[in-house]
Amino acid sequence: MISLRPAYKPRGPLFCGAMASLLLAPTLNAQAKRENLNIYQRVKVSDSILVCRTAADLSEVPPVKIIAVIKGGIPQKAMTWPLDEGSDVSTRRPLPPHSEYVVFFEGARKDILRVSPPEHKATIAGIRRLMAIAEIKSGHARDLAMFEEAISSNSFLRSEARQYILKIPSNVLNDSYHAQLLSLLKGADDNGKSLALQAIRFTKDKDFIPLAIAATKSRNEKVLDNASLMLAQQLSPEATAALIALTRHPASRIRARAAIDLSDRRRAGALEVIAGLLNDPSPSVRAAAARGLVAWHRSKEKESISSVPRLIAMLEDPNEEVQVSVLNSLAEAHDSRAVKPLLRVLCRKALSERVEKFTVEALSKIILPDRYTGYIDKGAVRLVNAQLPIFVKIIDSNRWGALLAIGIVANARTPESIAILDRTAKGHPDQAVCHYAQWRLAHQP
Repeated sequence: MISLRPAYKPRGPLFCGAMASLLLAPTLNAQAKRENLNIYQRVKVSDSILVCRTAADLSEVPPVKIIAVIKGGIPQKAMTWPLDEGSDVSTRRPLPPHSEYVVFFEGARKDILRVSPPEHKATIAGIRRLMAIAEIKSGHARDLAMFEEAISSNSFLRSEARQYILKIPSNVLNDSYHAQLLSLLKGADDNGKSLALQAIRFTKDKDFIPLAIAATKSRNEKVLDNASLMLAQQLSPEATAALIALTRHPASRIRARAAIDLSDRRRAGALEVIAGLLNDPSPSVRAAAARGLVAWHRSKEKESISSVPRLIAMLEDPNEEVQVSVLNSLAEAHDSRAVKPLLRVLCRKALSERVEKFTVEALSKIILPDRYTGYIDKGAVRLVNAQLPIFVKIIDSNRWGALLAIGIVANARTPESIAILDRTAKGHPDQAVCHYAQWRLAHQP
């Protein structure tokens, strides 16, 4: 164990400043996020890598000790680094006592990765392995080495291998590492299988599709999740059948994922399955099902009209996420049957601003000309125009839906609506709302 104790008097100002600097260093997450570097990249660019431990009592001198040098030497800046270098001071926070860290030094910067005791051995071994891989001169050989680590028993290495492999362009993966991906897909390791499915998500390679379909029978939820995502790009009857089977999975997360991945109007039989999930006991699945119907509503498929009454009933769902998803779906349906129920939503006593905003947006889309046909439902317009005080209240309260409410008021094109716009343009506290009201006044027909 090497103590950060210089040859000069240990309690001198330089040493104390260095210790304070290390104790107040930014975490790896704060700085690596800014530079978008994973640990493999950090290992590759670092000049020195040290394993340090803070003392049980931070008043001890020195409060930090070096217990291992993994790469390079002990840089002078480890002893004399000022407090204001390395990263934003706002991200600094004291390191807890009696904890271990890996410190990466690169130029004038240092990053710190905290290591929990159970993960210490695997993390240090993983960093050493990443160092060895980084020294491989051939890029292809480095890639192959990372494929080997994709099924490593070391979870740290598996994570780094996943990040590394997923940064390889998909065309390169398919062309140069086809055999490795097939091996992972056919193997028994769920981590490797999940990674391969994620890597081939947008592939058109026929060798992979049957294996992805087979993966939907896995007991591992990560494998199922990535298999569903991959099959979302495949429109064959076999792929559709596999996704429909996933909508019956016991895990709500998998059912929700499948509901979204089925939402392509070209899939025979999928509409009925997704609509059936509107009654799922899980709020996340109901919300996903409502979002899944948007594709059909946008396409104006006649079959999608049958789902509108069920969506209207779901406006009373106790879950806000479900309500928002339903509102988005009704907005795309452009169905006048939703107008009265939507107006009732706006009259609720306890209504969140978020639900209010999406409700106003749905009404706005229904009364505007259909984007595909130009059709205007005059009956729907009359119903909304008869309730202008509702939208005036939203504008005056300066809630999230104020801009959308101005659009609805302006669409009425009556003396009353023009007076509302004029008053808003002259005296609303929000400048954005004022300016929009002014714009609508200037562009009234």
